[in-house]
Amino acid sequence: MRRIRTKLRQSSFARALLWPLTSSYGRMWDLAAMGKDNARWWMAGTKSDEQFEESGRHDAQQLGRFVAQDSRVLDLGCGIGRVMLYLAPRCAELYGVDVSSRMLGRARARLRDVPNAQLSRVSGRDLRVLPDDYFDFAYSLQVLQHVEREDVMRYFAELMRVLRPGGRAYLQFLNLEVEALGSEFYEYALESELLQAARRRYFTEAEVRAYAALAGFDGTYLWTDRDWLFLLAAKPAGVPEPERAGEYA
Repeated sequence: MRRIRTKLRQSSFARALLWPLTSSYGRMWDLAAMGKDNARWWMAGTKSDEQFEESGRHDAQQLGRFVAQDSRVLDLGCGIGRVMLYLAPRCAELYGVDVSSRMLGRARARLRDVPNAQLSRVSGRDLRVLPDDYFDFAYSLQVLQHVEREDVMRYFAELMRVLRPGGRAYLQFLNLEVEALGSEFYEYALESELLQAARRRYFTEAEVRAYAALAGFDGTYLWTDRDWLFLLAAKPAGVPEPERAGEYA
């Protein structure tokens, strides 16, 4: 499989042929959602329905520490609602946004009996469908590694906008400083990577801190867990967001 990927990355014909599909967040994730097994793997790296559901329950339990029954919560990159199904009973309102219409269609079927869950499609560059100063908590799991760095910066700025003063964001990134991931990045970077929107990106702790600071977040806390970096950061209470954040909205 790796040889095939390498040949595709190095082939100008393959790049030209696949460009219409691979250059769009929405089209890439629509393709990933075409089969249940594909969606399950892309969303959580799981191989069975049982593993998929257990991963959703586990992540909802972890996130539940940061929400209350009256909380308004945002799932950035909700996919087919893996976590939303289990987090919704813990909060008042739960909004899920995603770039893929197909993913959202499956999420609507999955959440049809969850009255406090709402879903919207976004561009992959902003959260214009959402109001200012509205959410108490926002999270994004296994998503931002598939987003261009400029768009990650935009999302930081948009999260600053949509969170209420004192609201918190919980974000997950692939850790470049894990030896195996650094080697993986080095290998495919030298293969003339076939440009595709959902390819994996890797971050360092310093980079994540810098993004949060540029957007104006306060009280940032970072920790690592295996291949992942996690960030918990707060929007300053009663302090206007910096002008630089508005440049990305």
